[in-house]
Amino acid sequence: MNTKFLTTAAVLALSLSTGAEASLVARSGGIVYDTVNNISWASDANLFQTQAAGNANLVSEIITANSGVINDTANSYDGNDGIYNLSSADFNTTTGAMTWFGAQAWANNLSLGGYTDWSLPTYLL
Repeated sequence: MNTKFLTTAAVLALSLSTGAEASLVARSGGIVYDTVNNISWASDANLFQTQAAGNANLVSEIITANSGVINDTANSYDGNDGIYNLSSADFNTTTGAMTWFGAQAWANNLSLGGYTDWSLPTYLL
């Protein structure tokens, strides 16, 4: 028997049984809403991959919808000018993986459950 797995499972179960409890509400259109944190997310954990499987032109549509660029805080990935040029390399339609900039571009134009104001999570210090 794998004791490492059992220990990990026990710790996870204990951590889930204590603390604040979110009330998760399934909403129409493939959305889950957390009433405690006031956030929503897609019920499909790899929605981009699912969308790409049904639309061979999805990546080019995302790039076009963002005029080929993402405007962001200047950093070394965008030449320190705050303008990142999108390309198909920012999206992997097979695995659903995206670069940060690809994910921003995708979220900028995502329409899900009647909502279009999707964004990536941020971490504030």
